[in-house]
Amino acid sequence: MANIKFFKLGVNGKIIDMIAVDENNCKDADNNFDENLGIQFLNNLTGWPLWISKMERLGTPQLDGYYLEDFDVFKSVPENDIFTFNTTTAEWDHPTIPRPTNNNITHNGINLELRPYWLNDRWEGSALGNKENKFYWNTDTNSWTLIT
Repeated sequence: MANIKFFKLGVNGKIIDMIAVDENNCKDADNNFDENLGIQFLNNLTGWPLWISKMERLGTPQLDGYYLEDFDVFKSVPENDIFTFNTTTAEWDHPTIPRPTNNNITHNGINLELRPYWLNDRWEGSALGNKENKFYWNTDTNSWTLIT
């Protein structure tokens, strides 16, 4: 039995809380997920009508972030004040150094998918399940380089 995360929305789509709902409270008669049933469940439980789930939406929902209804994406808190939010990718873009998109690498014979983040004026990345190796995006070679 899984839980579905729902996010409580305040003024202008600001995320003000999160509640995990048992998936059985979000299923229709054919046993399919129905976000509206989850919202109705939460409305009855809390008396608050504005909820949204993460299901099939881009972006990273977090407290004090936003849900942008016009684009159907979550807008996280910015990584840095120089970044601009891209409503197509639901990611924060650096003004001069694009976020790396070639994030699949092989290191020591192991295939890794890096998750880029901005740190110390450069893109860095680490792989899920392999945090001991960190890499930085080398703008001269357009490739990831191991931080030693």
